[in-house]
Amino acid sequence: MFKKFSSDEVSSQNQVKASVQRKIRQSIADEYPGLEAALDDLLPKKSPLIVVKCQNHLNMVVVNNVPLFFNIRDGPYMPTLRLLHQYPSIMKKLQVDRGAIKFVLAGANIMCPGLTSPGGALDDEVDAETPVAIMAEGKQHALAIGFTKMSAKEIKTINKGIGVDNMHYLNDGLWKGIDLKAGGKSKKTKRTAPKSDDIYLKLLVKLYRFLVRRTQSKFNAVILKRLFMSKINKAPLSLSRLITYTKGKEGKIAVVVGTVTDDIRVYEVPALKVTALRFTETARARIEKAGGECLTFDQLALRAPLGQNTFSRFFGLEFYLSFTMICVLPHVIFSNFLVLLRGPKNAREAVKHFGPAPGVPHSHTKPYVRAKGRKFEKARGKRNSKGFRV
Repeated sequence: MFKKFSSDEVSSQNQVKASVQRKIRQSIADEYPGLEAALDDLLPKKSPLIVVKCQNHLNMVVVNNVPLFFNIRDGPYMPTLRLLHQYPSIMKKLQVDRGAIKFVLAGANIMCPGLTSPGGALDDEVDAETPVAIMAEGKQHALAIGFTKMSAKEIKTINKGIGVDNMHYLNDGLWKGIDLKAGGKSKKTKRTAPKSDDIYLKLLVKLYRFLVRRTQSKFNAVILKRLFMSKINKAPLSLSRLITYTKGKEGKIAVVVGTVTDDIRVYEVPALKVTALRFTETARARIEKAGGECLTFDQLALRAPLGQNTFSRFFGLEFYLSFTMICVLPHVIFSNFLVLLRGPKNAREAVKHFGPAPGVPHSHTKPYVRAKGRKFEKARGKRNSKGFRV
């Protein structure tokens, strides 16, 4: 249950009123009579009691940012392992043999043979659907907290299948602890790292994180943000658009956080300096043949660490970013000018099919049809036999 538990799974956290707090205290006291004397210390009346709701109908009772009990839906409250280690006698115990320890600590449920083998031990008073402490052969403290699926007598008789569900075990997400943030789970969907596992992309992110932190350059911040983006938002830029956007800006370095592709409709390629995540083979060959350069982002970071006097162009729209700083390093002065470019994001074929249904008045959405012939939805939207009728 808590194998990959983290603060991202917290849905809400609320301080409960006194009547709910009394009900929680009473249910815990009824379930664990041996804990009744210590309840005033564990759940002080003057300390706020927080109920944290998580995914999969999981609730946690938290006092002073410390999780003490948890339950599922309206089921019985179960103590955390840290609390159980402080009060080891509050729960009934079942013991597994040595061979089952590594499986229990990996999150596996407890099978009946692991409890009935020579190293295991059963308490005949344990009924079905009861919280129990899972002990291990030769160990002093509990290694897990479980919820029985059958009684101890049934486990002995059947001796097959899952006997106890593993709810919480040593070194799982709850044992490691979570940070409860004020206000509950953050609803922001802004990326703070790329989804890709490409090690070269991750190295670039590490480099530009450092540059953003140490230089306070907005140009580097834009590069870092675009490195996080999805593939759709890193649209490719053709050689023809690249030439158009860099016209009159000879000597400047064009920067594309994406792919630069070839365009066979272009016959003459000027000498361009281009930085991109990737170049197609023919695009790279044509740029270098014309006397240009194809740079990587780590080479760009050495040439222009600040993106001095940069201006950006988004789909043909220019606006200037006021950077007047020139980076001075020992024996070297960088004063390169950069042109930050981006491919057309909505030029994909799929985008043409987005929007109101084809055939609806004033709709320009492209229909999904097999062909343009007489037999293929020629009157789409005008009658039921042709897709739909408006």
